[in-house]
Formats: sequence, C-alpha cells, structure tokens
Amino acid sequence: LGVLAVSVNKSDAALALFRTALAANPKIEQFWISYIDLLIKGSQYEVAQQVIKQAKKQGVNEEKLNALKIQLKTTETEEVQLVPSDRELKKLLLAYQNKQFNEAEKLAISLTERFPKHPYSWKVLGVLFKKTGRIIESLIPTQKSAQLAPKDAEAHFNLGITLKEMGRFEEAVESYKQAISLKPDFAEAQSNLGNTLKEMGRLEEAVERYKKAISLKPDFAEAQSN
Repeated sequence: LGVLAVSVNKSDAALALFRTALAANPKIEQFWISYIDLLIKGSQYEVAQQVIKQAKKQGVNEEKLNALKIQLKTTETEEVQLVPSDRELKKLLLAYQNKQFNEAEKLAISLTERFPKHPYSWKVLGVLFKKTGRIIESLIPTQKSAQLAPKDAEAHFNLGITLKEMGRFEEAVESYKQAISLKPDFAEAQSNLGNTLKEMGRLEEAVERYKKAISLKPDFAEAQSN
C-alpha cells in the first residue's frame, strides 16, 4: 500500500503506511529502505538520518545504507544550491519595505525564475501583485507559495485573501481554516474567515469567528466593528 501511495504522489499516506509496516515487522529490510528513500525525497533530512541509524541497529545491509547516505548528502547539497542568498532576500525585503514596488517585483520575478522551489520570492510576488491591484495575477504566485511552504500559516492566509477577493469563497474558507490550524492564535485569519462567511450568508458562523478573533486580540477594532 505504501508503494502504491508513492506511485500516485501521496507521500504523507505512504510514510504512515511504511511506519505501520516497520512497527509490525522491523526485520524486513525493504520497509526501511523504502521509508528512508521517501523521507529523503520529501526533504525530511534530519528524520532520514535518524531512521538510517535505527535501520543499522536492526541489521539492514551496510552497503544499502551507505547508498542512502550518499543520496541524502547529494540531495541536501543540491537543495542548498537552489536557495537564494541572504543578501538577495534582504535586498528584496528592503525594496518591498521601502515601497519600491517596481524594483521589488523585478527582484521577486528574477528569484522565482532562478529558484522556483523557494517559497519566499513567490510569497512576496503574490503580495506585490495584490498591493498594485492585480488580484487575478496574484493567484498563481500565492498558490505556489502555499504549495511550497505548506506549514506557513501566512502563506495560506494570503491565499485566502486572494480567493475571497476573486469571489471563490469556499476555497477562501479552506485557506483561512488551514492558516488557523497552523497558527491557532491567528486573530486576523479568524476575522477574515468571519468576513468570508458573512459574504456567504453564514452569519451565525461569522459572528463566532469574530468573537474568536476578539478573544485572541481584544483591541482588534476591525473585528469588533464587523
């Protein structure tokens, strides 16, 4: 089942299945190898290192583990090379903070082209498009940011804003809920979720979200007003 899950790109499900298989029988070598390989492919490098040590204790073939160690090191090195420098990221942030939006946009586009798997430049590009009134154009970079950084609450919050402004309320609700699940004290996300529910006519639910926002941030005037 784990191998089948990998074949249809359901990595999280596959990892859970491999863990279950290992718990049932840690003496099966292939379970360890499949599990470690998937951890590496999913960029879970620290976990992969720990599991390699556990596999060694269970008597997994040394040569196979060494091959996985090489794969791990190579993948880590390649990923480091796909990350923009701190200097480039600071330059982008500074241009944005100084409201040099044209310059910031050029920098963000350049970084997304050179480092397509790095979420930060996509995130900034999406915000820039929104700031300059290009809501529809902001959708793709904002979606990309959330996909590349699935645990970034702000990325899902930004996506929720874009989807709501495009009238895609159901999808916006899901994005706000995802942001809240990642950051339970995210008062702004609670308030925006309330706004979206209000637009959908779900007034009682909206009131509850506003109350939640206010409980998290009592001086949140916008939530009080809403």
